Formats: sequence, C-alpha cells, structure tokens
Amino acid sequence: NDDLSNLDVPAIAEFVKKELQPALTGGLADKITYWTLYDEPSSMYMSHIATCTVCQAKFRTYLAGQGLTPQFFGKSSWDQVVTSTNKGSQAKEFYHTAMFRCQILVEVFKAGTRPLQEMIPNIPTTANFVEELSYSGNMLFSGVDQFAMFEQEGLRLGWSGTWLPWTATLQLSGHVADLLRCAVDGHGTGKFGMYSMRGWGDKLYWDIAAKPVSLVGH
Repeated sequence: NDDLSNLDVPAIAEFVKKELQPALTGGLADKITYWTLYDEPSSMYMSHIATCTVCQAKFRTYLAGQGLTPQFFGKSSWDQVVTSTNKGSQAKEFYHTAMFRCQILVEVFKAGTRPLQEMIPNIPTTANFVEELSYSGNMLFSGVDQFAMFEQEGLRLGWSGTWLPWTATLQLSGHVADLLRCAVDGHGTGKFGMYSMRGWGDKLYWDIAAKPVSLVGH
C-alpha cells in the first residue's frame, strides 16, 4: 500500500512477527542488540496529503485528537477543514498538515514495533534517520519528527550515521548526536547509536575512530 495513512496493520504485524520468529525459535532473543525496521525513513509528500481523500479524513480525526475544533481554523464544520501546502493564507492548516505528515510515519513504525513487543517486550526497534537537521536545516524536511517518534514509542532506540563529515568536519556529527540524545531521553531504551563511516578525505582507520570521539561531550 503506497498510502501510508491507510495502513494494513494486521499484514504488517504478520510480516514482522514472521521475521522475528526464527530468532525466538533459535533461542537468540537475548542476543538481539537492536531490530532495524527501516533505513532512512520518510513520510509521504505534502502534495499527496493535500489531495488524498483518505488523508483528508484521517487529518480531521488527527486534529480532533489534538483537541482542536473547526472553529480554530475559522470553519463551522470538519468537512470544511482540509490539508494544505499553502503556508501563507492557510498557515494553520499548513502547520498542522506538516505535523500530521510526521504522525503518519509514527503510526507506520508503531505498526511494526507493537507486534514485536508482544514477542519480546523490551525489543529495541530502530531506523537509521537521515541527517536532515543539518543537511537541510529542517528536521521535518521528510516528515520525520524524532521527538514524536520516541515519545510515542514508534521506535525505541535512536539511530543515525556520520555522513556529515563527508562534506565538512568530524564535529558536525555532534549535532546529530545532540538531537538523538534529546529525542530518546526518557523514552524507549533511552539510548542511541550511530554508524561510523569513512568520508571522502579519510585516509586512515584513525579517521573512523576520531568520529565517535568527536561526539563525546555533546
């Protein structure tokens, strides 16, 4: 299903449980360090959400769940409230559409994490986040709200990579560490990890070791 707002939750549950079962059968449950559900996840495009009838209905339910009313948007009924990509004349609708976009992705990962927790209650599920806070200057660029993700336990372990040194300095990955540390604080495992990857200018294995060291103290 390409429409992430219209998930087949039972099918997702069946799939992830099937993937985990061999580890349980093999007595490896206590050996699982983390369980990756996706690499570099993103939500749907805002342009899709703005024109999708299923998304419109889910959007209104989402807004009501946030304690909002049609009157907040200057409307008299919910059927008049629509998603929007217009940040000018429809600033409220635009903001909440952007946040709804993030919530869609949270629900995707909840659909994967919860059935796994039925099998291993404290399983540390994760996904490798793109470093868009620094690359794009906008954490929500692709519809990923890391704070909402961990607060609601869509995922339970923070994860990202050290791609930033490919374009600048080792220290830049410290910003990613800062974000993850704050996002996971008090939620899930309360921990995070990062891949340490060689950059274009890395010539020695010392470069790889220097990256984690550059994160200490952030």
